[in-house]
Amino acid sequence: MLDPVKNPGIIGTKESIGGDLETLTVLLGTIGDKISVTWADDRQLYPCFAIGATGASTAMSSVLPWHTIELWNAVQRSDIETARRMHMLITGVGHEIGHVNWPGGVKLAVNLQGRAVGPCRSPYVAVEEEKAARIEAALKNALADKVYPGR
Repeated sequence: MLDPVKNPGIIGTKESIGGDLETLTVLLGTIGDKISVTWADDRQLYPCFAIGATGASTAMSSVLPWHTIELWNAVQRSDIETARRMHMLITGVGHEIGHVNWPGGVKLAVNLQGRAVGPCRSPYVAVEEEKAARIEAALKNALADKVYPGR
């Protein structure tokens, strides 16, 4: 494996091995001062930003991008109340999506916001009506928090 510290072509890494904050902590402690260390677990965006991750590449960042940005900004300014609120809204939607097929739920949540990404493709199927209603309710709750520009 290439040593990211000795290879100038490596400028960052994305931690996505099972959502383990211990692994992220070790990466931040060993190479975090040399390269960017980002995160990939939707459920733990708040703690990952709080301990020093420099960003995230997650499904919920696509579903609720402005909430994720507001969470990031709140952590940077040590605004625990706002960070906690964004975390709860993001994970609330993610929790409902997690009860269905993940790709189908993510596409549904994005489509419900008027950002047409189309239906999910085989082998995944459309989200069942009852589950779609739960995702839509969680999404409406999150979107009621006016963090979007221009609202």
